[in-house]
Formats: sequence, structure tokens, C-alpha cells
Amino acid sequence: MGKSVLPYSQMLDRMEAEIRPFRRALRTADKARFDRLFTMARKHVPSGVMQSDPDPWRTATFAILIELLRMIDDGARDTGPFV
Repeated sequence: MGKSVLPYSQMLDRMEAEIRPFRRALRTADKARFDRLFTMARKHVPSGVMQSDPDPWRTATFAILIELLRMIDDGARDTGPFV
């Protein structure tokens, strides 16, 4: 029997929990940015599931980069409260 891999969404939750001490040390404005990065990664859960990588950091990083590039390509400027 092969090793089972946690669902990608659960891996993202674990990643976020593991790096929580780093988040706590950030300034308030940067904490919001940190949270936005994980939100970006969660937008690509279906792709992350297909990757099925036991180490989700690479997949999450690419998901975040794709979201950032999409924003650049769309000429999007975040007008939300976290600018």
C-alpha cells in the first residue's frame, strides 16, 4: 500500500499553522498581506490537488505567483484596505 498524501487544502492549513510564528512577528499591514498570499494559494486548490506533491510549498508558491502575474497582466491594482 502506498503512502497517502493529505488533501492539498489541509496541507495549506498546516503550512499556514507552521509559519504562524513568522506571521505574528510581522507588522499589522504585513499580516494582512501574508493572509492574502494564502488566499491566493487557495484559489488554486484544484490545481494543487492534481499536483499531489507531498511538499506543498512549491505548488503554493506557483499558485501565488500565477495570481500575482494575473494581477499584473490585468493591470489590476488592489484598491482594497490592504494597499
